[in-house]
Formats: sequence, structure tokens, C-alpha cells
Amino acid sequence: MIGRMFSQIVVGYDFKEERFVRLHRSAIGFPEASFSYSGTPSSQNSREAALKGEALVRAQFQDDPYGCLGSLRRKKLGRDPFHRSIPYPNGCPEIEGLFRYCGTAPYPGYLPWA
Repeated sequence: MIGRMFSQIVVGYDFKEERFVRLHRSAIGFPEASFSYSGTPSSQNSREAALKGEALVRAQFQDDPYGCLGSLRRKKLGRDPFHRSIPYPNGCPEIEGLFRYCGTAPYPGYLPWA
């Protein structure tokens, strides 16, 4: 839609900020100027392990930006195992193609915020 403005604030652990700002935002073609991340600190007791795990996940998303292969795919399929909510593609038909897309190139279809 022409003239429609989108802005997004993502809230999550501070150690995930780089992945969301650089990798996920870029993969969905969301404008950097309209995207912000608000990080909450993790506990000091678990921070070292969290940073190691995050480095691994970030490397996986660099190679597989849409989470279509291996452990990223398994993780995606494991979300909402009891089907308590509307599956993503059905709940947002405007971007169904994005939810179903797998590849390493940027998604080529229509995105309402692009």
C-alpha cells in the first residue's frame, strides 16, 4: 500500500539484538529506519552459555536466513506443537508467501512494508 507506514519494536534478550537487527530484519526486507530492538539483560549466571548458543544460531541463520534446513527447520516446526494458535501462513495471508519461502536469496515476493 502506498503511503502506509510501518514501524516495529522487537523486545527480547539483549544478546539476540544483532541477529534480529541484522539477519532477521534483513531477511524480511523490513526497513532499518523503521525497526528497533529493545534488549533485556539475561541473568549473569547463564550469560556465557547464552552467548555461545547465540553465536551458533547466528551462524546458522547467516547460511539459512529463512530457517529451512537442519536444526533451524526442526526448531521452527516444533513451535506450537499442540496447535493452540492459527499457523503463521493462515493467520496472515498477506505474507503467506514469505512464511512458506525457503532459499538463501532475499524473498522475491510482495512485502507490504517494502
